[in-house]
Amino acid sequence: MKKSKFVIGVLVLAIMLMGAGYAAWSEQFTVTATVNAGEFDYTLAKENMTPATHLYMTPTFDVDNTADSKSVTIGLGNLYPDQDVVYQFSITNNGTMGIIPTISDYSLLMIKGNGAPLNEENGTLSVMYSLTGASGSYMYYGPFKAALENNVIGITGDTTQDVYVKIAMTDTEDQTFEQSTVALSFKVSYQQSDLPAADLDQ
Repeated sequence: MKKSKFVIGVLVLAIMLMGAGYAAWSEQFTVTATVNAGEFDYTLAKENMTPATHLYMTPTFDVDNTADSKSVTIGLGNLYPDQDVVYQFSITNNGTMGIIPTISDYSLLMIKGNGAPLNEENGTLSVMYSLTGASGSYMYYGPFKAALENNVIGITGDTTQDVYVKIAMTDTEDQTFEQSTVALSFKVSYQQSDLPAADLDQ
């Protein structure tokens, strides 16, 4: 009998302990997550052309903001010595993330009226660029490419980058520049960026 009583006592104790375990207090919490993808979007705009009209020169300027086929088209007829035209367009970030450009497929072909080719820095007929339009800020393609590709357009503050293209001829008496031609082309591709926005007024 003692043996039986001992066994019963162990069973009762085990049941009591189990009951105590089930009676312990508990709390729980829930983890939820909501994710929304951002938006990549920018627009081009024609801002200004100086001079807008001219007695002899015939400048033209057009911006196509069609999705996936955006373009800027510049034209100038009858350029002559001591004259220039500045074309200003802008890129505005309408998305939810920073964007940064890459310039590619650059081509500049300048030929004098007598058929002789001209290099970019010939000192008489020029195509130059600026990010501010300020006097003295114009640069040739190499520095312009580096400057533009270093500018992230953010989503707060100044979300627009201006670009100025100036076509000019100095006050020259060299008649071989009569009927000169200029053919310019390059591509600008924007992509998302995790870098902080640049000072776009530099």
